[in-house]
Amino acid sequence: MAIINEDRARATVEFYYSHLPNISWAESMRKGGGYSAKVASNPTKWKKQVYVQKMIKEYKRTLTGDGGIEDADIESSLKNIMLGHQGRYIKPNEDGTLNLDYSEITTEDKKLIKEIQIDTVTRANGTKETKFRLIMLDSLGATKMLAQIKGMFKEHVEVKGEVSLIERLQRGRAQVIDGPRGYEVREAEELEELNGNA
Repeated sequence: MAIINEDRARATVEFYYSHLPNISWAESMRKGGGYSAKVASNPTKWKKQVYVQKMIKEYKRTLTGDGGIEDADIESSLKNIMLGHQGRYIKPNEDGTLNLDYSEITTEDKKLIKEIQIDTVTRANGTKETKFRLIMLDSLGATKMLAQIKGMFKEHVEVKGEVSLIERLQRGRAQVIDGPRGYEVREAEELEELNGNA
């Protein structure tokens, strides 16, 4: 019998919904809930569990129920992702180079960061240099989603001369009945040859 860890499950669900649209359940299980890579490799099986389904429903209710997220909130969130930090944390140095300074980052701007990668490089002389790389939420994806909500992408489907299934079946049946069968074609060709030779 599987051990139910409600804290991990709740942390996973909260992590998933707070990092949409650029997060998967597997990634949420690893980063939010602290599940092992083996367990997180099958999020579908994990989500089918009754207690997980219950938590997902409860969390969705908090988002969409009374006092929850409104359409305007969704649009605002997508706009924030689309616009990103807009260079607010880029500071110029005296020599003209640019430096990233996140010492005064706001809570809202922290939510726009999807992942932080830290690389430490050891040089030949023994000195170490640490580099940070921020991966932001997908601004293009948010732009597309916002455009879809606003109805900017409209799919035009033009149907000309629509033929019902019954009409198509009737035409097919008529072709089979009226059209010459294989042996009839052979007989007609043989008759032509006989008439031509006579």
